[in-house]
Amino acid sequence: MSNRKTKLGFQGYASLLRSVMHDPASSRELAEAHGWTVDGVKETFRRWRKQGVVHVADWRQDDAHKHFSEVWFIGRGKEPPKPLGYRGVPGVRHERIRLDLRSNVFTFGLIMRALEDGHTAVDLANLLGIHRTTSQRLLSHMRTEEMVHVSSWVTPSCGPDIAVYKLGTRRDASHPTRPDKPTRLKARRAEAAPYRGLFALERAFSVASSSL
Repeated sequence: MSNRKTKLGFQGYASLLRSVMHDPASSRELAEAHGWTVDGVKETFRRWRKQGVVHVADWRQDDAHKHFSEVWFIGRGKEPPKPLGYRGVPGVRHERIRLDLRSNVFTFGLIMRALEDGHTAVDLANLLGIHRTTSQRLLSHMRTEEMVHVSSWVTPSCGPDIAVYKLGTRRDASHPTRPDKPTRLKARRAEAAPYRGLFALERAFSVASSSL
């Protein structure tokens, strides 16, 4: 494993979190699985812990260094106290973690929290100030990784249906059956019918005013 910290993008963070969606894992196990440093994983998960994205499910002793490290799991939950360290020395408390509001780690934490309620790709991009293409690619990747599912569909007045994504591995909501184009045109004309008289009156008033 490389000693140099590899820079991860949103999809890398998604793969990292997917590793703790079903079974807890330690920072060392995650580092070895994803080619990252142990310190890099610890720092990232401690920041997500502060945001409520993950929690400490257990403590595991490192045989090489005789100290206990966190075993991470997705979501918020009750955390066990840190056990005594080597030779009965009290375990060291978590150091104070400072959140960098401009970092991708912090932004991805916000994405995970937002997806607890469900959002479209456009809504998520507007909410967090990221590009819509980035948002859609990330959600497509997370759906492939079985981290999110389509909880519902939004049917606009025109254009294709829009998927609403939500955390979890449930079955995708069925795609709604849309009426054909002639039926949609007829429905739109029926909706606009009450306003046609107003539009005609407004045009007539405009013509009369211009002739004076």
